[in-house]
Amino acid sequence: MHPSERDQAPLSTTSSPDSATDPSRSQPLPTRRKELVILTTAGWALFTVFVLTVIGGLLPLQPRNLAWSQNISRLIVDAGSLALVGLCLVRYGSYLRSLDLPSRKSLATSQRDSGRSSREAASSTRTRSAKSPSSSSSGNLLSRLGARIFSGAAPSGSRRNPFAVDQLVKDKLAMERNKLWVQRMAIAGALGMLLLAPLQVVIFIQGAAALDLQFTQATLQQRQQFEQLEGALRDAPAERLRQGWLQLKRLDPATAPATLPAPAAQLDDLIAEANRNRDSSLQDLRRQASGARFALGRDSLRVLLASLVYGWAFWAFFRRA
Repeated sequence: MHPSERDQAPLSTTSSPDSATDPSRSQPLPTRRKELVILTTAGWALFTVFVLTVIGGLLPLQPRNLAWSQNISRLIVDAGSLALVGLCLVRYGSYLRSLDLPSRKSLATSQRDSGRSSREAASSTRTRSAKSPSSSSSGNLLSRLGARIFSGAAPSGSRRNPFAVDQLVKDKLAMERNKLWVQRMAIAGALGMLLLAPLQVVIFIQGAAALDLQFTQATLQQRQQFEQLEGALRDAPAERLRQGWLQLKRLDPATAPATLPAPAAQLDDLIAEANRNRDSSLQDLRRQASGARFALGRDSLRVLLASLVYGWAFWAFFRRA
């Protein structure tokens, strides 16, 4: 066999079945990497939309306004799914990326094997050149050929391109940074949601007190109006009482009977009608106050339960991220 053929024979044995099936030596897939970058970007985009939505709802700041507190609470729990789904996408993308990346141990082993194989190739080249000092040109040729043979006979993991190894290290560090930021955002979301839950109790108490105050003021206003109307009726002349009584009975003054009740009886009928109107108005006010209190309690309870669920979800995500 010709020496060049003998020297080239080991080059065909560099790609062994073991190196093809070893997951720690598999190169990252460019298509998979592109898809996972898109997945991670979409996750951070959703989380950014959540943050911008909350900031937009906070402005202008009105912490003493009950309606503002209710609106921002509903906005946070309604948009909380965006943050949770976004973090899940980022974490899932990092997990899928980790399947294509070798571990730290395999990277360190690969670098050690690469350094050891290069040192062995250099030493073997020096040994061969020392044994054949006949011709300097042939010695240089044999040394170069020996370095090529021994570098080709090294394991495929040790022949990894240093630029590829650096890229793998960068991808590994980027994945760990994403994981760290996901954990930070998850713990921040958990704390925010858990703080939002007791705030709903304060909002309900203050809202119920404000509704009671409004109902009391409306009731007092209705009573004052009734007292003013009663005083005006008692001071009204007989002709005014007659006109008011005819309007109450829906009678036409032109066709009214000649004999009408006494002015005192007409005054009593008008005052009784004013009492009925007052009682009807107070009942309407009570129904409105009860409906507003029920709506406030329903919204506060919904936000409280949703914030607890989201807080638990963020905390569980932080524990397992």
